Amino acid sequence: MKVVLLIFTMILPFTVAFLTGNSASLFSKSHVTSAPFMRSNSVGRYGQSFYHTALLAELTSSSPSPLVYNGPILEDPSQIVSGISLGELGLDLAVAPSTVAPGQLGLYAILSEDTDSATIPELTLMCGYSREGSFAAKDEGDKTVGFALAGPNTAVFYDRQLMPIIEALQLAAEKKGADKSCGLAGHVLMTEDANDSDSVSIYLTTEPEFKRYFVPALLNAGSQVEAPDVTVQNFGQFSNDLAWSYVNPPQNKEEYDASSETGNVVQLVWRLEFDEETNCLVPSWPVSVFARDVTFQNRDVFMELGTRYGWNYWQATVNLDKL
Repeated sequence: MKVVLLIFTMILPFTVAFLTGNSASLFSKSHVTSAPFMRSNSVGRYGQSFYHTALLAELTSSSPSPLVYNGPILEDPSQIVSGISLGELGLDLAVAPSTVAPGQLGLYAILSEDTDSATIPELTLMCGYSREGSFAAKDEGDKTVGFALAGPNTAVFYDRQLMPIIEALQLAAEKKGADKSCGLAGHVLMTEDANDSDSVSIYLTTEPEFKRYFVPALLNAGSQVEAPDVTVQNFGQFSNDLAWSYVNPPQNKEEYDASSETGNVVQLVWRLEFDEETNCLVPSWPVSVFARDVTFQNRDVFMELGTRYGWNYWQATVNLDKL
């Protein structure tokens, strides 16, 4: 008997275990083998890096109807480097050579065994982007993620819960902050009414010494990625932007946005913690969530999952290539 999964909770039971330690398990499928994969470029695709800020999720009150996902298919599953099974989601994830980024690895999903369909809501936690990494004052490598929050409704994980950043700040101020106050590292908060969260604006600071850029450890540790190195806590960094192609690139932002809406179903959310020394919320590491309601029906093939990098990101890389 096959199972159809409809997941109604935004934060699943494995969330706490995932954010604090190991979760999920290695999957076992007869058509999959695991072998090391040699990366052709472990520094950056374009010789210089640009960090992602356009892909951070926001908590909103509405969401479009679930998208039935139809992504690029992995032709040769024997090239899979590593895989995990997310039983609560009804999905298996795998890392294998990307269909859209030559010389790069990609992130793939397939339904778990004995599952016919899985519908997963927006902002459901999928995996970590990279549990291990370091913060730098400048971006390094094309997988660098900048800690830049767009506004008070930007989603974050704080105290093992998903919430808007404004609620995280209020919670931290009430429970841990000196004088019932709390700041946000690397940002300036301005408000016209202290009792109205809608009036809060968030701006980036201009401190050159602030280490805003998170650099994943795995992609900068060497050219060879082996199965033991890849876990549920760092799968997210292998997700590429499926809305872009150097062979046939989008002609404008509108075309890119339309392609990204259906092709990129993964976004990033920052995990924050309270720092007593600065009396601020500070970033610890980013995690990957689903960007919209999505239904998976691919039982027999692995489909690549995409993360939106943003039109400005790609325009910057195109301009660099022309220099």
